[in-house]
Amino acid sequence: MARKHHLKSAETQPAVIAVPPTETDLQLMATLGIRFEAGAYHFSCILYDNLHDAANFARMVGAGRYDERL
Repeated sequence: MARKHHLKSAETQPAVIAVPPTETDLQLMATLGIRFEAGAYHFSCILYDNLHDAANFARMVGAGRYDERL
């Protein structure tokens, strides 16, 4: 018998609060256009719970490797 997976709504899951940026992080963020607001990193209308993911995506977009059709 196949198992059914039920996704929990965002309302039932605890909010993830990102670690605030360090002084060094702030320099990287300024270079890539990343903001830290309300406990999350923001780039291109997307929220990230860590700077590493936000920076990687910002670099891909800057290098032209991101295809918005995906």
